[in-house]
Amino acid sequence: MKLQLHIVVFILCFFSLVLHAQVDIGMDYSNDTATINDTYFTDLNNQFILRFYGLYKTNNVNLVNANETLKYRPNGIYSIGIGFNYKFLGLGISYGAPLSETSKSKKGNTQRLDIQGSMISTSIGLDGFLQIYKGYYLSNPGDFTEWENENYPQLPDMDVVTLGVNAFYIFNKSKFSYRAAFIGNQVQNRSAGSITAGLFGTFDQVKTDNGFVPADIIDSIQTDFDLKSFEAFTVGLSAGYLYTFVFGKGFYLSLAAIPGIGYRHFKVVALDNSQSNKDQFAVQLLGRIALGYTIKRFYINFNTLFNLRNYNYKSYELELSSEQIRLTLGLRFQTKASKKRNQYHPN
Repeated sequence: MKLQLHIVVFILCFFSLVLHAQVDIGMDYSNDTATINDTYFTDLNNQFILRFYGLYKTNNVNLVNANETLKYRPNGIYSIGIGFNYKFLGLGISYGAPLSETSKSKKGNTQRLDIQGSMISTSIGLDGFLQIYKGYYLSNPGDFTEWENENYPQLPDMDVVTLGVNAFYIFNKSKFSYRAAFIGNQVQNRSAGSITAGLFGTFDQVKTDNGFVPADIIDSIQTDFDLKSFEAFTVGLSAGYLYTFVFGKGFYLSLAAIPGIGYRHFKVVALDNSQSNKDQFAVQLLGRIALGYTIKRFYINFNTLFNLRNYNYKSYELELSSEQIRLTLGLRFQTKASKKRNQYHPN
């Protein structure tokens, strides 16, 4: 049965490549109910949860030095989706809002693919994501020149690929629920937190054939941004803290800050096609915030996720930020399994 489910997941990912949809996949191996303290959180794992959500998702690139910052952004970053969670499986599919011709003229056209997956048990979590974007625009030309054109400078050949994996262990598994804050198939009843520690790996690739400075403003840029492409592979250790504040009846606020340090192999190609390779110390910051309200059959959750990385090259830095903001409306339905186990929300 598990093999068949993995085959179905693979097929859905393949079709997402064709349809330019976004896929969120979750597997929840959380049958360790003996470790759950019902005073602190309630397990609703056997209920069927239907989710409707709006999503803002982007992968931004900045080139920064002491005096100038070039900010590159993709176009078309909003989407709507539907998904479900039941027992160990969760699946969500979202579709990006179509771009108008006016928007394409103003900011260009971005082709993108977003896939995100997770496997969460009571104490161990694994998150993975893949982002492939092509087509960016410079969002701040007015910082360098008197820009009066309503259309932004564009880099249609700019490709950004990010692949990331984070594995983590939650030490206070009997009192703190990660899934209550960010998934919805558990409910945190009392405030609690946990130290977390784990491993992470990230691959970033950014490239453009004609350089990162659009021809429209090249004469206004003082810094010699002679970059054509770069790629970096990073692995490391992470440790941080997660905490959920429960207040009122059904309201909660969850905060997570997980910095990481590690090793990075960094490759750069300049406009003259010369190459350089570096092995360097690496840092990243993973953060999550969730604010929500939950009652017996219904919950609403607003959460944000960001992953910040930076790379040093010559006299400037390359900053990448993968960001996600999601607003979810969730409906819980009783099943035979949940009735048999007498699963319910206490509110």
